[in-house]
Amino acid sequence: MQAMQQLLAKVGGPKLHMKPEVEAALSEMTEDLVGQALSFGCSMARRRQGAAASAEDLTLQPADVAAFLEHTWYAFMVLLSWCCRARSRIA
Repeated sequence: MQAMQQLLAKVGGPKLHMKPEVEAALSEMTEDLVGQALSFGCSMARRRQGAAASAEDLTLQPADVAAFLEHTWYAFMVLLSWCCRARSRIA
């Protein structure tokens, strides 16, 4: 939680504060995102290293987690782009 307060002060200035509910919601979302990224990354590492690798041999690589983030955020960006184009056609 201290890191979030430091980031808020850095981004918003020292006089900006956040309510505990906001901090709790952001923490929960962060834990969910990190958990999903790690779960996906571990699956990618298992596939990459093959069935012969034991659990002790698995090494999570940046590319394993990057694949999750690219997949998740690319899909989000495509949807957002589509929505913006659709909205501009209506307006």
